[in-house]
Amino acid sequence: MSKALVPGESALCQLRLRAPLVAAPGDPYVIRRHSPMETLGGGRILGSSRWRLKPFKGFVLERLDKEESTLDDLRARLLLTLEQAPLRVPELVKELGHPKPEIQGLLEEALAAGDVQEVSGGKGQPTYLSAAGFRATCERIVAGLEAFHREHPWRDGCPRLELRGRTKLTDGLLAKGLEALRAQGVVAGEDPTLRLAAHAPELPEAASTFLAELSAHFLEQAFATPTWPQAREALAPEELSDAEADDLFQNLVDRGELVQVGDDLVFHRERHEEAQRLVREQITREGPLPAATFKTLLDSSRRYTIPLLEHFDEIGLTRREGNVRVLRDPS
Repeated sequence: MSKALVPGESALCQLRLRAPLVAAPGDPYVIRRHSPMETLGGGRILGSSRWRLKPFKGFVLERLDKEESTLDDLRARLLLTLEQAPLRVPELVKELGHPKPEIQGLLEEALAAGDVQEVSGGKGQPTYLSAAGFRATCERIVAGLEAFHREHPWRDGCPRLELRGRTKLTDGLLAKGLEALRAQGVVAGEDPTLRLAAHAPELPEAASTFLAELSAHFLEQAFATPTWPQAREALAPEELSDAEADDLFQNLVDRGELVQVGDDLVFHRERHEEAQRLVREQITREGPLPAATFKTLLDSSRRYTIPLLEHFDEIGLTRREGNVRVLRDPS
């Protein structure tokens, strides 16, 4: 990719075509000008790209050099292709321009040799990634967790959905990477909190005290609890920033000690379980449960009881029938 070539020199170049052209990596080509009639040059095709490549960029030249080195070695080219992103067999056939049986045979050899892994995680068609690509995937997961721990040093761990967003990995590939990292002892924890094994938050006394007071406060308030912003305003000590208090609150949610219901309601786990028990007992004893009866049972208001009933519908405890609730599974 130099600016100009003199006769006899060679370089990498990208051709932008006006119309589609059928070609495969390794195919020879010649470029001719019609008027005046002359041959401008020729070479071999490395591949195709939807993007206009940036000349003189180190990473672009490095990638193209690797592709050029594999033109006469289909197995090496397959591994190089699978280093960039996980692909299925039909995608590999299209990318490499070789028959499906040939690609499948090479995949089987590479799988047996440990040079390729199946990374779909059981979701959809089998998807393959080279060993080098999988190592890069694991490194991306570790980097994502490291960044999260730096930004939230008091959090127990990183939510899986947050980690997926940071790494831009599919569910299946993220699951395979986490499985491997757990086996290596690098990652610990289960959903919803994932963490590096070495991550062990050390809370100052003010933070530990705040956690205990926060949990006790929501337990005491029963079914007339404050919103989280209200609780933070009332209980958080001055030495804690809002962001630090938010992280401590989220720890209680991640541990299951506090349960979020709807957009802004929060209940202590014991109160949440108590409400479920009351619903089961009332419906078993008296039949379908009206919202007004549930309100009386909890000695609360509709602001709390209606979202709770809707929440119980969502988690499969109850089912709404008209203006009443019945148990989804009465057994």
